[in-house]
Amino acid sequence: MPYKFLSWGFPMKVRLADIARESDVSPSTVSMVLNDRPGIPVETRRRVLAVAARLGYQTPRRVTGMPSERPDQVLHNLGLLIKSDPGQLPQANPFIPRC
Repeated sequence: MPYKFLSWGFPMKVRLADIARESDVSPSTVSMVLNDRPGIPVETRRRVLAVAARLGYQTPRRVTGMPSERPDQVLHNLGLLIKSDPGQLPQANPFIPRC
């Protein structure tokens, strides 16, 4: 169950601070455990992972736009060349946006 429920019934995602409070460690320690960084005692690591599993913590998905990492999406590019008269100001061209 990846959500905690608030008193009014709306779900709230489990945060690192929630795991830290239940594990009696700092949020940075929880982050180091979940990212498999060295320097955390084995017992602390086990305790944090157990609490994370009990609360249903899920690592957030990383947002990316790289096609190799998102094969389900197709990216399209569009280029536009606009020819204007030499005596015409660029602001008079209706295709150039005004900022």
